[in-house]
Order: sequence, then C-alpha cells, then structure tokens
Amino acid sequence: MLKIISRISLTRIVLLGLLLKLALFCYISPWNKNVEKNRIVVSDSWQYEAIAENLLKYHTFSSPVDTITPAHFSDYRLTGYLFLHPDSYREPGYPLFMAAIYFIFGIKPFMAILVQILLSSIILIFCFKIALLLFNNEAIAKLSTLLVAIDIHSIFVANELLTDTLLLIFFLPAVYHFLKGMKNYRWQHFAYGGILSGLACLTKPIVLLYPGVLLIIILFFSAQPKVWSIKMVLLFALLCGGITSIWLIRNRVDYGHWQMTTQGGNDLLFYYSSLSEQRVSHNNLDSIRVKFQREADSAGFKTEKDIFNQSAIYKQLAISYISSHKLPFFISHLEGGRNMYLSIGNHSLARTLGWANDKDDSQQFAVMNSQRVLSNFKKDKRETLLGILILLIMLVEYGGTAYGIMKLYIDKQFMFIILLVLTVGYLWAIAGVLGSYRYKLPVIPFICVAAAYGYVKLFSKKDKSLTNSAG
Repeated sequence: MLKIISRISLTRIVLLGLLLKLALFCYISPWNKNVEKNRIVVSDSWQYEAIAENLLKYHTFSSPVDTITPAHFSDYRLTGYLFLHPDSYREPGYPLFMAAIYFIFGIKPFMAILVQILLSSIILIFCFKIALLLFNNEAIAKLSTLLVAIDIHSIFVANELLTDTLLLIFFLPAVYHFLKGMKNYRWQHFAYGGILSGLACLTKPIVLLYPGVLLIIILFFSAQPKVWSIKMVLLFALLCGGITSIWLIRNRVDYGHWQMTTQGGNDLLFYYSSLSEQRVSHNNLDSIRVKFQREADSAGFKTEKDIFNQSAIYKQLAISYISSHKLPFFISHLEGGRNMYLSIGNHSLARTLGWANDKDDSQQFAVMNSQRVLSNFKKDKRETLLGILILLIMLVEYGGTAYGIMKLYIDKQFMFIILLVLTVGYLWAIAGVLGSYRYKLPVIPFICVAAAYGYVKLFSKKDKSLTNSAG
C-alpha cells in the first residue's frame, strides 16, 4: 500500500482535487442566471456580492446613498436590518477578491468561483508542505493531501460564493511559515506568516484569535530561548494586527468606531441567545428573535441612526440574557461545536445541487437528533447517496485520526497532537451554536495529516508483516 502511495505524485493529487471541484462546478452550472439567482448569490453571498459591486461601481465599500430607515420596518424584518449594511457587517477580503475578478471579467459570480477553485490548489500544496515539514515522510504528506483533496465538504464550499476557501488559501500558508520559522529559526518566516494571517483575518474573523494557539505551540515546543520565541510571536502578532487594523481604521473614519464589524452584537442576540432561548422555551426561532427585537426597539434601536450603536444595543441585550441563562448557553455552545464536526450537510448541499427546493432557514443549523438525522436519508435518493458518501469519507478521516493520535502519542509527537487538539477546540469555541460543517474547514488539513500518520503507520506494519511472512 505504501508503495502505491509513494508512486502518486503531488501534481496528480492536486490535479485530482482540481478535477473534482471543476466537475462539480460544471454540474452546478453557476453561469446559468437562474442558478446564480436562486443557488449562488443567496444569504451571506448576497452581502459579499453587494460590497464587490459597490467597489466596482462607486470605488467604495458602501453604497453612496443610504435610503434604508428602520422606522418603517416590521419587528420581524428588523431582525435582519444590519444585513442591509454589508460593508459594516462583513470584512473586506472576500469582496476585494470578487471585485478584482469582476474588474477583469465583468460582474460574473461564476468567474469568481472558478478562480477560487483554481487557487484552492494552494491549500493542497501547503497541506503537503506542513506534513512533510513536521514528519519528513512523503507517504504521510501525500496521503494527507489526498484525503483533503477528496473531502466532499471542501469540494462543495469551493463551489460556493463564500469566504471559507479564500480563508484557507491564506490561513494554511500562514501556519506553515510559523512552523517553518520554529524549525529553521528564521524571523522571515514569522514575518510571512504574520502577513498571511492578517489577510486571513480580513477575509473571515474566525481566525482572529488563532495566533494565541500558535503562541502556546512556540512557547512549549521551540528549542530556542523563551526570549527569542516571544520576539517571534510579537513580530507575527504585530504584522497580523497591523494588517487587520486597516479595516479598524476604515471603520473609524467612515463610522466613528474602532470595531471590525457590527456582526458581533447581531450574532450574539439572534443566534447565540436566540438558540439558547429556544432550548429553554421550545418556542419558534423567529418568534424568539422578534421578542428580542422588540426589547431592542424599547432600548432605542429604531431611533438610533448609527449602525454600530445599534449593534451595541443587541450586544447589551445578549450579554444580559446570557448572564442569566449561563447553563443553556453553555450547553447550546457545546452542542453547536459537536454538530459542526459531525454534521453531514447533505441537505444543504442538495439545495446547491438543485435537488432540494425548500426554503426552511432552520436547515442552516446542524442539529444532532434521530429525527433530523433520519430526515437526511428520506427525501431524495441522490441526497441519501450523497449523505452515505459523506459519512464514509468522514469515517475514513475521523477513524484514521483516532488511530493516528494514538500512534503520535506513542511516537512522542506531542507538538502536533497539541496543535491539532487546540485547533479543534479553538474552532469549537469560536463557531459555537451555529454548527455548520463549513466552519470546521480550517482544521480539516490537520485532521487529514493525523489520519495519514495513522494509516501510514498501520500500512507499514502490515507491509513489514507480509515481508516477514514471505521470508
């Protein structure tokens, strides 16, 4: 088995990953206007699209004229009011990427997806480089890259107008350069890593605090003196923070606030608090959100013209709710992280493929119960087969990781174990109640490296045993 893996070149693995994504791209046909409208430029993608078009048409992130006033909105519609100001709700990285593609090819979302797919090959290359750097074993590096290449969630997300793939294009090289700097004791790698990490933060804020994980790794596992390690972390953090602060400065100039986005208050109230309250009251999620919105209106939301202050009103209400419902919030948070790692996601993927037409927003949340899981296998034969395929691939990844961690522990590869565990825990803590499978994508390369380590150790044991038997 190891001989077969060794014969596969990295180029072929990268081409395989690329072909799988391109095959799905052709199946979805995002150049079709109906597909674009109903399955591509929807939900979060609509916000990125709006910012990109503003950049192209007006050379600014926001529309020059804001005619939206909350006074005329119903309480239900107000729960999505901050979405209508996407330049304050989202980070600039992905809209800038889209605007650059639109500048060259015209406003064609499918071209942004196509370029995104091509660039996603960088993820496979750096997965290979990280595994090779850590273990100096081509079989482990190639197998881990192959596992990432066939990961269905990664393939699907690359075909969506979302930030996750671009995030990984910056995030994985950033981690590689950090680890490379630890090994080679060269400050340049920490500088490269800091810059790339800053670009990742401007793409998706989920990695904003991840340098804390890397700080733990270098302080405990670097062979260099602690003073040197602290200096390198400061260099990494300063460059990362310097790039990220560009958006803080922009929001200070345009809105008068030193904040990255208005997303925090909105998500805390309408996702974290609302889903926790649903656990307590068992009421309809929309009715819970309307109740919170009315509380916000009583606190001055409708009369407040500053969207960052409106977000602050949401945040105050959310903190007040969470502080008095700590246990439901904590349990919902834990379950959301569990759901993120165990979610099949075949129903939402089926909608992207055009196999399912329901508009139930609750389907965006991964819920682990027998009724919900069984519903994934009752609606459409194609959807059922897709779910089974995803389960098999997840079984290969997670089963291999479990064995891999055991072998890593036996072989005293503690640094990678800690890196993997902290990354899993970090994403669990940050993603919280949302529980969508796509939030786990930054850790998938690390999971696949651990799985590859386990499988290579297992195959080498079997190959040795076969050789001894033949002898």
